Amino acid sequence: MRNKAISGIIATILLVLIAIALVGVAYVFFSGMVGQKTSKTFSIGETDCISNYILLTLTNDGTEPITVATDLKIFVDGVQDTSVTYNPVTTIATHTTSTLTGIDNTAGTALASGTYTVMIVGPSNTQKRDVTC
Repeated sequence: MRNKAISGIIATILLVLIAIALVGVAYVFFSGMVGQKTSKTFSIGETDCISNYILLTLTNDGTEPITVATDLKIFVDGVQDTSVTYNPVTTIATHTTSTLTGIDNTAGTALASGTYTVMIVGPSNTQKRDVTC
């Protein structure tokens, strides 16, 4: 009795083709994912406290502009600040630096003297800094 099956050579070729296809699919998936995640990356530069309001210098290290009001969430000691004035920055262009002023933790009220942890959450990364007023 004769068994019919594919030869070892054809089986090997099929396995190699399947492996190449899987690598290609993984490459396309992960390259798109990494590109989206790093397109709006920022870093915090200098920090200061003037008249009991926190001042931050942000640099857009990504490949797309950052719209401050929609792309960034700013927290002071865990409380989201929605009263930030952007000096009058609304967008931070790629590879430029901008200053955010008027940051507090109580929607418009100056901070008391002390050290505060400022956390900025963006689409690609999160940065934290301690600032003393």
